[in-house]
Amino acid sequence: MASPRARDVELIGQVHPLVRFVKDQIRMLQEQEAVFYPAVSVRLDLAQAPTAVGPGSYVFITHRWMVEGVQTKEQLYFAAAPLGDAAALADEPAEQLIVRAATAGTDWLEARNVIDLPRAAEIASRLSAGAEAEYRAYVQRMRDENNDRADLQIATLDRHLRNQTEKLQTVREKHIAAGRDNLAKATARQIEILQQSVSLKRQKIERQRRLEPRHEEACLGVIKVSGE
Repeated sequence: MASPRARDVELIGQVHPLVRFVKDQIRMLQEQEAVFYPAVSVRLDLAQAPTAVGPGSYVFITHRWMVEGVQTKEQLYFAAAPLGDAAALADEPAEQLIVRAATAGTDWLEARNVIDLPRAAEIASRLSAGAEAEYRAYVQRMRDENNDRADLQIATLDRHLRNQTEKLQTVREKHIAAGRDNLAKATARQIEILQQSVSLKRQKIERQRRLEPRHEEACLGVIKVSGE
């Protein structure tokens, strides 16, 4: 029979219900003008841990990244490393470890008495430095995508303006040829309104081209993975 760890292979992506829940909780804290994000200590049974994660203690951080532009996007960043000298976990196991600790873990109340707190703080600082580098790369990717999206929207807008103007101009010329001056003037007014509308939309897109990035620490702590 396959072990619970072998069967439990759900991948936690940015649209997973738990991720959305975490985002909602952070947003709720912000609306309450809370600026403190907790340090936690959690015990997780080995059977509930990702298969790539063995027994031991792990320091973790979770950051929230946001960008506002043509579209608004949010992403949670996860990082974790053993409480020792080993390298940090890969992105996917780190995310799975943190999410499973949040859903299946229990309080590890004695953590502050049994772990090396200065070492844990040092590892958390190293993870945060790595998160900063990843955040800068993320913002650059989002900036490039935002510019591409703005260019596409403007090109679509210009094409719409050109096509509609040509149609209305044809209608106006027919009215003039038939001596329908009032209708010709009304059609010319339609062209002016169309141009004004497109101009406003273009201005909005150009404003949104200026990407506004933000990031914040959501949570940090220590997870003990144990078979006990």
